[in-house]
Amino acid sequence: MRAWLRAGVVPLAGALAIAAIAAGQDATRLDPVIEFRQKLPTEIDPDEPVAIEIHVRNSGKGVAELVTVTDLLRPGVEFVDADPSPARGDGHLSWCLGRMAAGQEQVVKVRLKRTTGAAEPSLMHTVEVAYHARGQNQAEARVRQPVLGLAVSPPDAAPMGTPVAVRITVTNPGNFPVKEVVLQSILPETLHHPAGNDLENSLGTLEPGQTKTVNLTVTPKQVGDLTAKIKVHAKGMKTVEDVARVKATPALLSLAVTAPPAVEANRPALFEMVVGNDGPEARKAAELVITLPKDVIFVRATDRGTYDPVSRTVKWDLGEVRPGERRSVVWNGIVKEPGKLIFGANLTAGGKEQKELKCPVKAVAGDGPTLPDTDK
Repeated sequence: MRAWLRAGVVPLAGALAIAAIAAGQDATRLDPVIEFRQKLPTEIDPDEPVAIEIHVRNSGKGVAELVTVTDLLRPGVEFVDADPSPARGDGHLSWCLGRMAAGQEQVVKVRLKRTTGAAEPSLMHTVEVAYHARGQNQAEARVRQPVLGLAVSPPDAAPMGTPVAVRITVTNPGNFPVKEVVLQSILPETLHHPAGNDLENSLGTLEPGQTKTVNLTVTPKQVGDLTAKIKVHAKGMKTVEDVARVKATPALLSLAVTAPPAVEANRPALFEMVVGNDGPEARKAAELVITLPKDVIFVRATDRGTYDPVSRTVKWDLGEVRPGERRSVVWNGIVKEPGKLIFGANLTAGGKEQKELKCPVKAVAGDGPTLPDTDK
């Protein structure tokens, strides 16, 4: 709500008097008869119509003739509707209120809207009221400026076929809440997600200073530098974009273990390890190492597997594993006591780790005699 402004009679009809509102002074006064004021919100949403009331009052003792209200439309502002309907000209609206008796007040209601792409941070609204003299007043409503920040943290290089998480952070560094925030991820055909290639996450409202993080898990389908488009948009603001970059390396070797659900204590048990290559390239210098717990006695291994009693490891030098190839090795061991234990398995190729497993073993009491400790 603004204070009353006054436009009054001056010696020359049609003369123009302009007063800009300074700090602490929001009234324009031209004696002696007509006062007017504006009523509009102090803050508005950029894409919603703004309701404005223009109050005109004859505070003098005489009759005011030919009272006219003019709304000067600035660039970037468009007319929506008004009550009463105005006469429309180039860049302005006008209402002829005619004759106003002493003490009479009239109200003009108008709705305006900022046009798309308007860059001004506020809506400056100017009206003029003329009655042999003309007063001008400017009122300002600050436009809320929503701000969003978007940051995408690239993951470490990921083997083809291995899921990897892309960390996406959305922040509101501004002073106003940002409503209806939506995060959109557009994936290429080379990145797989179970929900498809065009993903949306509704983040709701971000309060000033608030941060929300989304982990987008994707699976590379080919080797190379892969990119996805990340966008965030909200009501009344432009879309913010970034790029998620995923470096996909050749597929790792696979490793699986086959073991009985339970073995008898003090009897030899057989364990099979299967190494596979599902990638498009041969993997050279493959090596498989298993580490036995202290309660397991090593018996023997196939395919030239060698046992080191000091480190309690069995190692196989597998050499080159070609695309599509499966390599199986077998070892025997004896669990000394009933219970649960775990042995570890580590697979490397070319000196780089391909797979690491923790293999649980359950041993139950057996009926046979206790076997000698052949692991010494």
